[in-house]
Amino acid sequence: MNGPDPEASRLATALTDLPRALRHAADLPMPDLRKLGLTTRRFLCSGLGSSLAHARFLAAQLSTGGFAAQTLSLGGEGASLGDTLVVFSQGLSAPVRRHLAAVAPGIDIVLITSVDPEVPASGSVERREWLRAAERAGLYRVPMMGTMEYGSLVRITGPITGYLTALRLANALGRPSALRLEEVVDEVVSCLDPKREVPGTEVFDQEYSLLATGIYSDCLENLSLKVQEGLLAPAPPILSVDQVAHGPFQEAYPRPRHWVAFTRPEAVEEAESLRRLRQMIPAHQTVLEVPAAMEFPWSIFAHEVLWTRAVLANREARCISTDAWPGQGKDGALYDWGGKAPAPAPRQAAMPCLEDWTSPELEARLAEKPATIVVPLGSTEQHGPHLPLGTDTRIAAALAERLSRRLPHALVLPALAFGIASEHQSFAGTIAIAEETFMAFLSDVLRSLARHEPSEILLFSAHGGNDAFLRKHHDLLAEASAPAQFLLASVPDRITESLCSLAAESGVSEGEAGWHAGELETSMMLGLQPASVRTDQLRPGHVDLDLPADELFYPDLAERVPSGVVGDPRSASVLRSEAYLSRWVEELLKFYRSRASVHQTKGTKKA
Repeated sequence: MNGPDPEASRLATALTDLPRALRHAADLPMPDLRKLGLTTRRFLCSGLGSSLAHARFLAAQLSTGGFAAQTLSLGGEGASLGDTLVVFSQGLSAPVRRHLAAVAPGIDIVLITSVDPEVPASGSVERREWLRAAERAGLYRVPMMGTMEYGSLVRITGPITGYLTALRLANALGRPSALRLEEVVDEVVSCLDPKREVPGTEVFDQEYSLLATGIYSDCLENLSLKVQEGLLAPAPPILSVDQVAHGPFQEAYPRPRHWVAFTRPEAVEEAESLRRLRQMIPAHQTVLEVPAAMEFPWSIFAHEVLWTRAVLANREARCISTDAWPGQGKDGALYDWGGKAPAPAPRQAAMPCLEDWTSPELEARLAEKPATIVVPLGSTEQHGPHLPLGTDTRIAAALAERLSRRLPHALVLPALAFGIASEHQSFAGTIAIAEETFMAFLSDVLRSLARHEPSEILLFSAHGGNDAFLRKHHDLLAEASAPAQFLLASVPDRITESLCSLAAESGVSEGEAGWHAGELETSMMLGLQPASVRTDQLRPGHVDLDLPADELFYPDLAERVPSGVVGDPRSASVLRSEAYLSRWVEELLKFYRSRASVHQTKGTKKA
């Protein structure tokens, strides 16, 4: 290579500019994705090239945060109603457009891209027009760092800012974690310091594999691709340390091999794993550690910068240029396939609620495939001075919607707003239905649903006062549901115990969490209907839960608890809202999967 290398200069400038690029990426707008985070059954993350690394990173974030998430092929094969397809594509290439155009209308699409329909410099007219039409059809666009790194195979800005965008996106979908931007920037600056050691060029002189532990091994794909793009060499394998002994060690044993381990401070078993690896490898092999100062997920930023520095140094030492790479301009048969693809079809609402269907649509749907109809029960009753009368009904509707996204072929009845609530009648606004009236009403509802032969009817209550009645009349309700299988998800004690256990993880005692209008229900309502919570009226209620629930609530809660609040709502937080709802749904799913009604005889705690 003769004279100055313009590509090397450009890449070096991009590397030193990363702190500014990260701050800029953190300031980009993020659309309101809370509904997707609350209702999506499963997140399917995808992309091409280095974008697939971002998809794997996001899937790891969501799965460790309690969401159902995995990577999937770009076209969404295997996706179904209630899923959300999340696709990373910085430049919105033609193959990405082709695949997205084929995604079924009932599947939500979130696209993370640098292309902006209103910014000419962000992409070609064709790409911007396609994206404009896709947004009109209901696609969610998440902006990422706008630097277009064309003209070289090596990407510097896109990969690292893509990780930050994935973290921000996970937060927007409901996985709470502090951004810690300045700590990340400081770590990147430290990794750019020439004194910070990086793997030397000798590593690339022989065979090598990249190692990590746990879920982190799923997040390092871009480090492998960096070798392919920057050095025009085969991408090294990425292995879990535990995986080495199951084939890779035996295959590599006769030859020199570097095992390059990307380590994190919080991975407590990592040091022991690597000690054992060093113990078993032959003398002509080495284990090299590349440590990050921050824990997962923030460790990815240090490893991205340190490995990029190593690759660029090796590239310079070997006088490799990727400005003019082999086969340049000859990849169009695949790379340009899909350039004329139409925008995705209009996104159709999943419409799990029966009230959103027409009668002919529902008749055709029931004839087409099995259906589980979810019947949620609420109540109209007092919830202290700070929560509305419709609290139980609103929570029941939210649970039913989330549950329907997790069940195959589920349809949801509107939450029934009245029930057995005599224990609250001393409080204004409470509507209490007599048992015989409620029985006749529920039987009519179930018979009406059963007439058109769904396969199952799943009934649950978000109001504890309904549960004893439901268990008492289980057989009659099952008879009214025939020929559909009747599933009564009456598991109040298990749900209360599970929710209180979850609250305890945040330092909320069972007395504070409460059985009625306490921290639990108040936190849920802060997430579902924040404007309906009278935060100026938050007062501690009855927090001594030693008395059995039946004795405390009946015959009249007002006699023992004049405020109507059993719990202390003052510590309620919107940050726990979705966690509580998700845990409740998980308990309902456990019941559903058991396919058996639960008859309980002990006292029922209230909610």
